[in-house]
Amino acid sequence: MEVDRHAREDMGVARILGRPVDESPDTATDRERAPDRLRAAVERTFAEAIDSATQGGERTRERAQELVDDVVRRGQEASRELARRSQDAREVSSSLAQRAVEAVQDIRPATVEDLREINVALDDLRHRLAALERESR
Repeated sequence: MEVDRHAREDMGVARILGRPVDESPDTATDRERAPDRLRAAVERTFAEAIDSATQGGERTRERAQELVDDVVRRGQEASRELARRSQDAREVSSSLAQRAVEAVQDIRPATVEDLREINVALDDLRHRLAALERESR
């Protein structure tokens, strides 16, 4: 029974966040709406807890406190996970930016000085080739 309750709660949180349990929000819109959805879930939980508490007694109050504690714990876990993923994304972004800078530097166009050096080297090769051709005749 306890496993079923947790499975239902996980499915409920996923539904509130608008995604399956094993997926994460991958768009800015999902991340922006997540706090509102979480807030709505907390409000519903409090409303259910209050409703149950007025009808129930000590066990109901204990259950309401468990629900609130669970919501708080899950919110903190979600916050930590979002911070971790955000840091990972910053690191990947930084790495990609550095690689892009390096790639651009590697494919930069030749400067006038580079072309002069190439022409000098070509002239030198022409002279050597001409000398070799004269010697072979």
